[in-house]
Amino acid sequence: MSKFRYLLLLLIINTIFIFPLSVFAEGENPTPDENLILNIETSQNSSLLSTQTTSTTGDVAATNNGKISGYVWNDANKDGIFQTETEKPISGISVYLYNYGNAMSSTTTVATGDFSFTGLASSNYEIIISSNNFGAGSEVSPKFNWNTSSKNNNFSKKSNDASSWTSGIITLSSGETKTNFGLGAYDPTRLEAVTHEHEAENNTNPKTADETLYAVPIIGIIGAIGMFVFSRRKIHTI
Repeated sequence: MSKFRYLLLLLIINTIFIFPLSVFAEGENPTPDENLILNIETSQNSSLLSTQTTSTTGDVAATNNGKISGYVWNDANKDGIFQTETEKPISGISVYLYNYGNAMSSTTTVATGDFSFTGLASSNYEIIISSNNFGAGSEVSPKFNWNTSSKNNNFSKKSNDASSWTSGIITLSSGETKTNFGLGAYDPTRLEAVTHEHEAENNTNPKTADETLYAVPIIGIIGAIGMFVFSRRKIHTI
């Protein structure tokens, strides 16, 4: 067989088998589930809208428009600093707002770990979160002074109740908004859950499509080189 025929045969094999397999593999790459993303966003918005803020305890009037908000996260390294790229927010945590020692409102953290209280009058407030929200062996992280530019832990154990973690007294002026009150808590049970979740994702979504995408052309190229070398030896022998 002539050298030209061998090259033609390699071209036909590559066109019929190698290229379609590569395209097929590329088409199997998983894409984000748009319905799932929509459901998560809808759930978060619904949770934010459901925040309870109606009460008139102490000197608080429900018609005022002050606001206090914050977030809760699992502080894996116990340093009191929210490492947003490696540490996870915690949803479903019950958060209570007190006014002069009286519980006036409560809410629950959403998927992003955020919580908020609105409709607040000028007064003194305190955010309290019970350690019962967390698993065995959990502990509050070192406390930092509150500020609006850094994501740090601003809670500590309540002096008269070790099972409660408090923000301390928050003084709110009329119409004022104070945000960024963070609770960093080390919860080993949630760390274990996150690890298992990642393992399950890896098992249910193996990267076979990506591996196939790169492996198929490489195998085709190696095969083509081998056939070409063989054809050269065949022609030389003849």
